[in-house]
This record gives sequence, structure tokens and C-alpha cells, in this order.
Amino acid sequence: PGFGAGSWVKLVRNDRLVSGYVSATGADGTWRLVGTATVPLPQTARGGLVAASGGAALNAAGFDDVAVKAVAPIGANLDAIND
Repeated sequence: PGFGAGSWVKLVRNDRLVSGYVSATGADGTWRLVGTATVPLPQTARGGLVAASGGAALNAAGFDDVAVKAVAPIGANLDAIND
């Protein structure tokens, strides 16, 4: 609802809470929250990309500007992290 081909999609995980956002441009300040879910994920989780044709026809899709970012919470013990 409210997004389609060419839309930017972002998932943000905060412990077990996963929030989904969409944006037409991906620019700061343009993200709109579309839903949240509490998911029992392990500390390390895997992610993937998906594309749908919207019907029975086959479809080709391309992905660009894909990023996975780790964000350290405020007060995290960064001394325990090794490169």
C-alpha cells in the first residue's frame, strides 16, 4: 500500500522488534513507517532480497545500493568488539 516499483524498503531491528519503512527516494526524512513486528530472532540473523511480478508472468529484477549496517546501541561496551 502506497509503494511500488522503484520504492526503497528498509528494515530496522531493535532486539526482537523489527520495523519496516518505505521511501520513494531513500533520502533522510522521507521514510514512512509501514509496520512493526516482534520476532524471536537469534542474536545473528540472515536477510535476503525478493522481487515479485504481481501476476503469473515471469519477471526480472535488479537490486542496487544494498547495504547492511550494524548500529551500536548507546552505552554498548565497544571495548569488547574486535576487528
